[in-house]
Amino acid sequence: MAAVVLPSERTAVMGAINVVKSASQSLGPLITGVLVGRQLFWVAFVAAGSLKVSYDLGLLAVFVSHKTHDEAAAERAQEEVVAVQGGEGSQ
Repeated sequence: MAAVVLPSERTAVMGAINVVKSASQSLGPLITGVLVGRQLFWVAFVAAGSLKVSYDLGLLAVFVSHKTHDEAAAERAQEEVVAVQGGEGSQ
């Protein structure tokens, strides 16, 4: 995430992600305890796996076409080299 978002946005984005992660880590044991009390422990594993896959695929879908700042800078540098070389050939 840090490589994709702008440096000025990193604190806010990482903060929001950590709030969600902390909330889910706090609620997880409570929900699992209720499921165990009802003899449905397997549901906790299915739910956890499904949520993890959904989270990962969601991030992939959102950021698959994004370039990191390093990749974008390298691409701009390559374009500048090509532009300079093209300008030298026309003289």
